[in-house]
Amino acid sequence: MRLNLAHALNYRRDFSLRLGLAVGAIIISSVVIISLGLAFTLREFWRDERGQDFSELAYHMADKLDRGMFERYREIVQLSQRNTLRRGLDNPDELRPYLENIQATYPYYAWIGYTSIDGVVIAATNGLLEGESVAERAWFVQGRLGVYVGDVHDAVLLSPYLSTGGGAPVRLIDLSTPIYDPEGNMIAVLGAHLSWDWVKDIRQSILEPLRDHALIDMTVIGKSGTTLLSRYPDAFGVQWALAEIPPESDSGYVFGSSGGMPYLVGYARTSGYSMYPGLGWTVAVAQPIEIAFEPANALGLRVFVVFASFAVVIAFVAYLIARILLRPVIMLAAAADRIRPDDPEANLPIIAGKDEIASLSRSLYTMFEAQKAYQAEIKQYSAELEARVSERTLELRQRNDEVELLLSTTRDALERERSLNAFKARFTSLINHEFRTPLAGILSSASMLQTYQDRMTPEKKQEHLQRIEINVKDLDGLLDEVLTLSRTETIPFQTPRVPTDIRRLAEDVIYEFQTTSELHTITLSVVGEPCLFPVHAKLLKQALSNLISNAIKYSPNGGMIQIRMCFDDALKIEIEDQGIGMTPEDITRLFEPFFRGQNVGTIKGTGLGLLVVKQAMDAHGGTITVKSQINVGSTFTLIIPNA
Repeated sequence: MRLNLAHALNYRRDFSLRLGLAVGAIIISSVVIISLGLAFTLREFWRDERGQDFSELAYHMADKLDRGMFERYREIVQLSQRNTLRRGLDNPDELRPYLENIQATYPYYAWIGYTSIDGVVIAATNGLLEGESVAERAWFVQGRLGVYVGDVHDAVLLSPYLSTGGGAPVRLIDLSTPIYDPEGNMIAVLGAHLSWDWVKDIRQSILEPLRDHALIDMTVIGKSGTTLLSRYPDAFGVQWALAEIPPESDSGYVFGSSGGMPYLVGYARTSGYSMYPGLGWTVAVAQPIEIAFEPANALGLRVFVVFASFAVVIAFVAYLIARILLRPVIMLAAAADRIRPDDPEANLPIIAGKDEIASLSRSLYTMFEAQKAYQAEIKQYSAELEARVSERTLELRQRNDEVELLLSTTRDALERERSLNAFKARFTSLINHEFRTPLAGILSSASMLQTYQDRMTPEKKQEHLQRIEINVKDLDGLLDEVLTLSRTETIPFQTPRVPTDIRRLAEDVIYEFQTTSELHTITLSVVGEPCLFPVHAKLLKQALSNLISNAIKYSPNGGMIQIRMCFDDALKIEIEDQGIGMTPEDITRLFEPFFRGQNVGTIKGTGLGLLVVKQAMDAHGGTITVKSQINVGSTFTLIIPNA
């Protein structure tokens, strides 16, 4: 089951799978690009939306601060114009309850006091500081000059009397204004301290409806850039440096950082309201960008997951559609893969229909049938040729008087083969060329015997007969080479590879040649543990015999012939001689039929031996390589993979 699954998912063998993967890759790439673009767009959109939201929050806070301060500003001004306060110097006991009633209507008044023009407190809420001088306090000094609003500060004189309930410092905002009699003479100064808790409560009322308000910091920054209100109590009076707010902008958003963490910061400046001039405060609303952009990131991830899932489904559907559309082609490919040249029953299916695939199946069927007919005809002609040549050669050896008839029959057979076997034109041409030389010699000698027999001496007759015999042997050797070539093509299909003792096989071949050559020393060395290796023993033995024979033949001065074997995942055999060597140009044509090197001189050979070796290696699925140098020697390397 595992092998079948691996075979089914092998993209090198399955075009429909490659098509599905290609479509899936295109879709997934598009999804990644679209998702990234959409995520970037969402992030930009969310940044603007979130920045505007923070800016609006800051604006609401700033507006409430301006309006609240305006109400207190107007209230102080209106109080200063009431007759009760104008008569306050004469009736301090009546004035105190009046001030306390005003404080009760707005609890954020921490203290309201009425002072003489020299700075002595005449009456105050809860009697605090009555009789004490406040002439040095800024609110009194500025209050004598006109309506005054002072920025937030720590309580000084009132700190022992006021408490925040948690031990935190008491912080106040000063308001003061002069009081004039009906004639326009300043008779007193009205002062009020507004508790800073008023701003804290406004901040809480704005942030409370927000779901994630605990993660948002709303800060009030003074005109000098110091922190007046923050979620961190200890930050009061510390220079605010989270982000740089453009001085020319009244509201908007910027990006800042603290402790290496980026922040999104919305801001708005207070600008006063109506006759209240404002204190130049800036409200900043900040949140870490990771938290602020979390919804956009989550949405981008969901979009990517949805698109990726869609891409996978589309790729799978494309694969199924490809499988359906290509099923006829797959059937043809499978049928073609099962076909073997030596299987007369092999056939290709004809697919019904009128489309291109059906037309292709009919064309392939016709071509294959024609090919089978041609192959059968070629086999018939080859068998007939072999039979004729063998018959004529045998007759030539037995009867010298029938030589001319044999030559005529052979020429007729060769001519017939050339005319009938168009598919082996080059091969037949080479065979004809090699046959003509010995046959011409045979014909010449036979003609001389026939014409001048009565005038020839016995020695001359014997010379012509020996020439005929030599040429016949050459023909016989050539036929052996041709038959060997034919066997190398059929053996792999007729018999399987059999585990063979390669070392023993090589030793047998070496023994045969060593006993016939006194000038050469043949050695065998083995690397690795010798083992039974699956081969076609006849083919491998023929290949080794041809290579050793060539090493002896082309080393006319003798020398060492080394044979090295290596057993591993593949069988490696090297045959090295000390012969005449070859040129690089000859090596490129070494395995062509009947080709011989430029420097062979008078050394006899057919030029087919190495072709036999090459076909033997092809039959094993192996390789043969050559290294050679003129007058130094040659090394042939055979590599056969394990079956």
